[in-house]
Amino acid sequence: MSELPARVIKGYRTNARGRKIPIYTEESVTARKEAIALEQQKADETRPVNTVRVKTTGRNNTKVYQRWDGTQWLTATGNDISKYRSLYNNQQELAEQLEDSKPPRGYNATEDKESQEVNKLPLPKYNQSKFEGKSTKNLRYPLASMGADQDYIQFGVIEYVRQGLTKGVVGSGQSFEDNLAKNILGTVTLPIPSQIGDNNVQNYGPSELNFLQERGLAIAKRGIGGDIDGAVKEANNLVDRLVGAENNANLATNFFANQAINAFGGNVNINQLLARSNGLVINPNMELLFSGPSLRNFTFQFKMTPRSAVEGEAIRQIIRVFKRHSAPKGAGDFLKTPDIFQIRYLTGQKNHPFLNRFKLCALTNMQVNYTGDGVYATYDNGTPVSMIMTLNFQELTPVYAEDYKDTEGVGY
Repeated sequence: MSELPARVIKGYRTNARGRKIPIYTEESVTARKEAIALEQQKADETRPVNTVRVKTTGRNNTKVYQRWDGTQWLTATGNDISKYRSLYNNQQELAEQLEDSKPPRGYNATEDKESQEVNKLPLPKYNQSKFEGKSTKNLRYPLASMGADQDYIQFGVIEYVRQGLTKGVVGSGQSFEDNLAKNILGTVTLPIPSQIGDNNVQNYGPSELNFLQERGLAIAKRGIGGDIDGAVKEANNLVDRLVGAENNANLATNFFANQAINAFGGNVNINQLLARSNGLVINPNMELLFSGPSLRNFTFQFKMTPRSAVEGEAIRQIIRVFKRHSAPKGAGDFLKTPDIFQIRYLTGQKNHPFLNRFKLCALTNMQVNYTGDGVYATYDNGTPVSMIMTLNFQELTPVYAEDYKDTEGVGY
């Protein structure tokens, strides 16, 4: 709960025992009540539908069971009391099963600039299904206790926001501990798959520039620069050289012959004519040149086998999160870009000291196999006994040499 406004003391009164009792101003008391009501309203808005709570009333501390229907708390009456009591006991059982999943003690998050809560998993409530709510911000599988020496992979969900035409997505040039992390919608933490790796590809291609193209480029530059006479003179010199040189004696003749043949539907180039007549070809001066970076792709496959109803519910939420946040938003004339993901390999609360880093990624493809063992089988509540989830990501921006400046391990 955020800090509440303080009550302002306007004086004191003395009770029957002679003790001074503060008297608060009505405005400060009202402001405090309104702030408490607002905090409670925000907490209720994030509660899953059908959450059940118990309140005690009266001098006899009578238990009253209430159910949240999404807009208000409904008090159980008649036959509903036993049903609500059963739902409430179910919630308490889930809480006891997850008691050992609390974050490790003694960890100081302020000492680690890149720290992100990995081990913290809110206690699930009955029929919990919301991901964006404050009470369900972090999900993980498996639900076993996480130690500071264990390795995991974490997916942070971030809203796609542009910075303009050329500056890319907000956070593209920022590290995870900056403003980007403050706007994170939630995290999903999973064990590192058995097969991981990175593939950094740069695009190169062959380029040709023969002596005719080179001289023609020089002539064109002089003409564009305004030296028309010089360009014409150089062009004449080039023609004289082509006609007079021994190896180029037939180049002009073959060139015009080639144009005539192609005019009648032929498909012969000048190099073919030179090779047939002189056994020569024009030197292409071929060279391999850099043409640009590439965007990396990553594929992760997770096999999930729930060992309890609680873990089955966590898996259901995880699958739903990836599906929902990789889908476009809106169904009108325009669609909004899906949310994006920040992927990190973690050791306890810190970045893995060796494995590669990731740029912001889009989830381009997701596959779920609900028969992970090759046979259809479910538990009593319908949860499959084994599932395989395959996620295909592609980075939004290329990796540059400058990105390695402040990174540890193998970098990107």
